[in-house]
Amino acid sequence: MHSLTFAFFLASGIFFVSEASDDVTSAYNETTESDIPLVVKGPSGGGKKNMQPPDFIDTRISKFFWLYGQGFNFVIGLPGNTLCLMVLRRKKMSQSTSSLYLQILSITDLARVIVGVPGRHMVRELTGEDPLSISWWYCVWWYYLLKMTTSYNHWIMAGVSIERCIAVLFPLKSMRFINMKNAKRYLVVSFIGCAVYTLHFFKSYTLVERLGKTACTVNDEDFFSREVRVWLDYVMIQMLPGLFIFICNGILVHTLFRRRSGVAKDSSRATKDPLQAIVRMLVVVSLMYLILTTPSNINYVLNSAFQVVYDPRSHQAAKEKMTWSIVSFCVFFNHSCNFLLYIAIGTEFRLELMRMVSEMCCCCSKKLRNLVRPPSTVITKTASLSMSHT
Repeated sequence: MHSLTFAFFLASGIFFVSEASDDVTSAYNETTESDIPLVVKGPSGGGKKNMQPPDFIDTRISKFFWLYGQGFNFVIGLPGNTLCLMVLRRKKMSQSTSSLYLQILSITDLARVIVGVPGRHMVRELTGEDPLSISWWYCVWWYYLLKMTTSYNHWIMAGVSIERCIAVLFPLKSMRFINMKNAKRYLVVSFIGCAVYTLHFFKSYTLVERLGKTACTVNDEDFFSREVRVWLDYVMIQMLPGLFIFICNGILVHTLFRRRSGVAKDSSRATKDPLQAIVRMLVVVSLMYLILTTPSNINYVLNSAFQVVYDPRSHQAAKEKMTWSIVSFCVFFNHSCNFLLYIAIGTEFRLELMRMVSEMCCCCSKKLRNLVRPPSTVITKTASLSMSHT
């Protein structure tokens, strides 16, 4: 547990020192998608002929991740987030305010996967044309929806972290603040705030001509978009919610160790502290988030710090394509893997999923139904049988 905690704080430090990437999908260089063939001199030196760009292995890896990797994210993200929402909305799972936060988190993950993968990447790889370059409206709406869901996703994580922190620090007074009514108020206010703040993307992005093709990218002619927007987004979308998540997680981990030491001194306590499972799940989810999103931040920082101009058909351009395809896969996998993560570390979630499946499937075996039956039912039935035998 000590090594896991150290890894969490180390990854959190990397998260804060990393530059807020202008989403991995926007940092991808659209100019490298140009279909303009190379023009070289012929053997005699007088004529010219068209020549297809070289087929680098990096280019093939890039195409694989953009098409099949993002397709994999869509295949597991669409049903996975939908099942998460269905399970968390069940009566037994929806009684706590944390479940409400996780429900909205699943909706934002689902929206981001739908908007990002089939909304651009898969269409671009299948047709060879970037759909964002077709219309200015689609260009700005795509970035607006993607950024809005991203910021809302981060503030939801910050909200549930703050709530758990208050419950730990003020266990008695927290009942006055932690309730469904206040949770809904926070979710509504934060949604309106994120939706209003990200309206600037209608001004920050536009269509420009590059190498004879139209591309949807940052509006470099606007001072706010070029100089102010990146740092403002860093504070509002990354730094502030990340600061709350970092501080609250630190308090939870400290409380966990303190309670574990108390349990170790009192060997008569046979029950397991429920806070341990909560903190363990929070640390694992945070680590997964940081592991999958940090590479895109680091890659963005390196590209911003060392801006190198090169031929878009060169091997260096192929390497850049491959790098962005891999980090983009990791970013979208972060929004697709929550269902697998909940199953792996959430016992109650796993049992409730099995109960839902057993209720929906009429052909489920009796063994499965007994396995997912609530413990109280099994105990009552056993006691009744014992009384009848006596």
